[in-house]
Amino acid sequence: MKKIFATILLSAIIPTIGVYAFSDLEKLLIAEATTPELKKIAKDYFLRKAQDQKELAEKYKTLSNLNRGGKSTAEDADRKKYKQLSEQVAQEAEKYKAQADKL
Repeated sequence: MKKIFATILLSAIIPTIGVYAFSDLEKLLIAEATTPELKKIAKDYFLRKAQDQKELAEKYKTLSNLNRGGKSTAEDADRKKYKQLSEQVAQEAEKYKAQADKL
């Protein structure tokens, strides 16, 4: 019972946490990009970061469709978890792409 309660509690809290905020280093990179050369470097960084996140989202999407041969309830939970991770990482990729477009 305690495990079920903890799982429900965590699944309600985790999606609300702001995971997608830029790190302090990335904020500094944005703030210091004042010349065209520095803006190009920052833009390339954010585009690469967006591409990495898209690839990670595809991996999670593939994992969500995988059949591991376990119990159906565990399989459904894994599918849901990987699908949610895929969607979150895809959103993060869009934010990096949007930031690159701003520069």
